[in-house]
Amino acid sequence: MQKKAKSKLTDILFVTVCIAGAVFSIFKFTTLFYQTLTKDEEPIALIRVKQNTVQRRFLDDLLWDRLRNTSPLYDGDTIRTAPVSEATVFINQNGDEIELLPSSMIQIFISADDKLDAKLQNGSVNARAGDAGFKLSFGDTQLNLEKGSAISTDQDENGNLMMQVVDGQVIISNSNGTQTVISGNTATIQADGKIIKNHLNVVSPELSKKYLNFSDDKYLANFEWSCDEDTVLIETSDTRNFTTVTSSQLVKGSKRAALAINNGISFWRISTIPSNSSDSSFTEQVTGKINVIHSPPPVLIAPKNDSEFTYRTRNPLIHFTWEPVERASSYHLTVANNPAMDNP
Repeated sequence: MQKKAKSKLTDILFVTVCIAGAVFSIFKFTTLFYQTLTKDEEPIALIRVKQNTVQRRFLDDLLWDRLRNTSPLYDGDTIRTAPVSEATVFINQNGDEIELLPSSMIQIFISADDKLDAKLQNGSVNARAGDAGFKLSFGDTQLNLEKGSAISTDQDENGNLMMQVVDGQVIISNSNGTQTVISGNTATIQADGKIIKNHLNVVSPELSKKYLNFSDDKYLANFEWSCDEDTVLIETSDTRNFTTVTSSQLVKGSKRAALAINNGISFWRISTIPSNSSDSSFTEQVTGKINVIHSPPPVLIAPKNDSEFTYRTRNPLIHFTWEPVERASSYHLTVANNPAMDNP
């Protein structure tokens, strides 16, 4: 009997040592893994990882590190997103923001005058300038965003970058010349550096835009544009090259339209149709992407509806629990003593 007890004690001790060793190994691995994410210098920004994999490479390194949420970023860092990943870079001192869309890569610097100098090496970004404005380079072309300006971009398969000014104004310059693009207008920077100011300007939606769909129906996306032509054709597709058109709408005599868009990623394009053409040939096109995310309201788990709580002298502590909603970053709880929620 004593032998059996000793054997059992030995087994428990062995299992305990193995578990402790495994926990220690995992702890050391995690510590060493995340130690590579910091440097012995002042960071210039932090990153918010929205989904999946985002990587960073230091200026003086060849290896890529996988970033976690709110990781610090340093002068000269190169950041890239995977095909289904997104992240936003927040510059510490100026309040500049750069949202990296899937399959995109940028490099960030702080210039001698303490302004952000970012280089778009691949893909597309949405950006908003803070208190000082900043410069975004695309090849040999420089996009100077003035204070408070915001842009949305989309790069096609041929390397052309379409830029939409959402707020403020942007000065585009390279060896081919200088163009100033104001809010509500778009321009195309071709792969060879040629700058083309579009006559067809899409005000809404942005070239790369996400919407939350709170219902089970299709999302009604509002389109608004300006151009000289009286007629445009709006098309949507599941593919960037529009091999299959999922919906189309011919709009005459108006600069606004609404289209029902399926949940998920859809590509759209607006094409102008000359009024003096009999073959409906297109003179100009603007393309973009919409990501409609199904986001139903949270389902309450507790307390159950019409629940009653009794107490004597101290108000009861009521715990609210609900099913999480995908991609929700926060929840707003409102309490009132009437069903109309007046004076909550």
